[in-house]
Amino acid sequence: MENLDKNLNQLTIKEKINLLSGDGLWYIKHYEKLGLKRFMMTDGPHGLRKQASNDAMGIAASFKATCFPTASLLACSFDPKLIYEMGQALANEAIQQDVSMILGPGINIKRSPLCGRNFEYFSEDPLLAGTLGKAYIEGVQSLNIGTCLKHYYGNNQEKHRMTIDAIIDKRAMYEIYLKAFGIAIQAKPWSIMTAYNKVNGSYVAESKWYMSAIARNRFGFKGAFITDWGAMNNRIASIKAGLSLEMPGSKNNIIYQAYKKGLITESEIDFAVKPVLWMLEKGSQQKVKSETIDHHELARKIAAESMVLMKNEGVLPLKSTQSIALIGRFAKEPRIQGSGSSKVNPIKVDTLYDIFQSQNIPFEYADGYTLDTKENLNHIQEALNVCKDKDVVILSVGLTELYESEGYDRTHLNIPLQQLKLIEAVSEVHSNVVVVLQGGSVTLMPYKEVVKAILNAYLGGEAAASAIYDILYGKVNPSGKLAETYPLRLDDTSSYPFFPGGTKSVYYAESIYVGYRYFDKKGLMVAYPFGYGLSYSDFEVKEVKLSTQSLKRHEMLKVSLNITNKSNIDGKETIQIYGSDLGTEVHKPSQELIAFKKVSVKAHETKQVTIEIPYSHFEFFDVEVDEYRVKQGAYEIKVGDSSRTFYQIETIHIEGDTIEPTLESVYHTLDRYISIHDFEQLYGELPPKEDTEHHKIHLNSTIGEVKESRVGGLIYKIGLKEIQKTKTDEATKKMMKEQFEELPLRAIPLFSGDKITHRRVLGLIDMMNKHPFRGLVKMI
Repeated sequence: MENLDKNLNQLTIKEKINLLSGDGLWYIKHYEKLGLKRFMMTDGPHGLRKQASNDAMGIAASFKATCFPTASLLACSFDPKLIYEMGQALANEAIQQDVSMILGPGINIKRSPLCGRNFEYFSEDPLLAGTLGKAYIEGVQSLNIGTCLKHYYGNNQEKHRMTIDAIIDKRAMYEIYLKAFGIAIQAKPWSIMTAYNKVNGSYVAESKWYMSAIARNRFGFKGAFITDWGAMNNRIASIKAGLSLEMPGSKNNIIYQAYKKGLITESEIDFAVKPVLWMLEKGSQQKVKSETIDHHELARKIAAESMVLMKNEGVLPLKSTQSIALIGRFAKEPRIQGSGSSKVNPIKVDTLYDIFQSQNIPFEYADGYTLDTKENLNHIQEALNVCKDKDVVILSVGLTELYESEGYDRTHLNIPLQQLKLIEAVSEVHSNVVVVLQGGSVTLMPYKEVVKAILNAYLGGEAAASAIYDILYGKVNPSGKLAETYPLRLDDTSSYPFFPGGTKSVYYAESIYVGYRYFDKKGLMVAYPFGYGLSYSDFEVKEVKLSTQSLKRHEMLKVSLNITNKSNIDGKETIQIYGSDLGTEVHKPSQELIAFKKVSVKAHETKQVTIEIPYSHFEFFDVEVDEYRVKQGAYEIKVGDSSRTFYQIETIHIEGDTIEPTLESVYHTLDRYISIHDFEQLYGELPPKEDTEHHKIHLNSTIGEVKESRVGGLIYKIGLKEIQKTKTDEATKKMMKEQFEELPLRAIPLFSGDKITHRRVLGLIDMMNKHPFRGLVKMI
């Protein structure tokens, strides 16, 4: 604190204010007199994306870096140690590229499988997401490179993400959407990135409640709050609420004018500046490189430990002597990561085609489909010809780049029709079909009954093809478990009737019933449950014992068990422990994940395992007292290998608070589908979903909303023209176009590099609101 105060006292009021916004896209303002290093941050949840040149949108080409698996696959490892190891590797590359802080991890909950950015997030379960996020932060920061935990919070869709108001009841807020952040904050991230959206009427970046009362006071966060790029709505309100840094850089005369008028005090500015100075000091400390390892091989190991074998009817592992029909463009051009701000420029990309050639696998290849959006079925016959007389067919399929991205959500859960038709046609002529699925999120699997095996590779990074080969040929025993539920139908998901909401608000009417919490309580059939995943080994769990039959306050419950590998191959199994409240006073899911542990067990070995479960893992959020509480009563402790299959169930009494029963509602039973009326009874009066002042254009009106006006149409055409001129791929252009349509007018100065000033934007708004002369004065 002495250094902080010393450095703060060296700054003039204008220099302090300058520290409250970035220096361009990626830097914090730098003052030589402080004796601190220049501080750079980059995108990089799964690999560094340090731009080689600057552009206003932040999508210019980047330096090469290792592309590790995305969070959607990492979560399937259920292995914090593995994530920690990846974090250290990311930190090493940050040190090499003179980067001080990585913008990650992203731990938003997968509320809907349609969210276009789900590939960047871990899970539908907050305990899993928070635990893995914590490990990521600890790994990166162990080498004195900072992390930026994101996106805080309620950012669970891309549609209208810069202006949408997420309406979330208090239990869902604390038990689902904030819980992962509370866990990850225990690792002391240097910063937290606030989401674009509002939650319950307030922009997160302007809310003292969300930033100070919850993150700082309740969860113990000590670092700096920074905005997502272009997320600032009201700078003065944000600073007074506890935000420190606006990104990217913008002009600071608004803050200085407010200071001169007495609208903001120097002490409030100092409170915002101190976390920035603290980050600068942390960034100037000596970096500690860990032992040098091959990052490509590490990416391969992580991918192989995480991929999920979803089906295997005796066809896997393959033998090197079997003849193979290798079909699918992904075998030559693999999908290794998602599109958007996290897109890494990989050092080396493995392909199944090249690996099969190098390993002398007897195979023949066919494209099977194209990677564009046209439903071209011309390649199917070629694929069928290749299948003739082959022992096994490997179909490499999944979501193409244009199907999922930051900036827009998906509209359905199907893989491209070309690919579905291909699988159908091949399955009719061949009995040994193995599907290798690539993509960042859940897809429907109408083919799952007709193929022999399904390996879900998600988005596995630059070494994904090598990991796929390792699993297919038994060099690695698969051990991944699904971190999200695979439904049979999109309309089975709890958020389906409410996603993505209106233009102004989205109702989280399903409350705490997200993912398996909903499917299990509702009793719906699913394609594959949360926590599911096969192995080449056969495991058996017996002799489950609890350390006590009556758990007292603040005690640790210890669950001991014996796990046996009954097969001839070494393997790994993830022990999952779920808790079920047997009482009915408060509505709760049928079971909730309360602990997990990945265990390595040699062939024919029996290993004793003990898992500790904190008392706090039985909490719910009591809205009557505005606090987490543990309800007294009987609970079941379920030890299993998914949310639906259990080896053993034990009953325990937990000492806690006596809770008065709440009025029974649909949330207690889920005996019918949830309605808006049900949610209003739970939440209170709901704000309108659509803009009630749609006739009036304002700073938060989007370009898509104003493009029908003469001035708005001109802005829209100019923007589209600039996007088309950008030298990038079609997926990135699609993302840019979607983001541009939903860009609020207030963000134009930032993304134009202040070529169009805030005052000129106000002038444009006046002109669109039919005040041409007033607008023209501001424009001039």
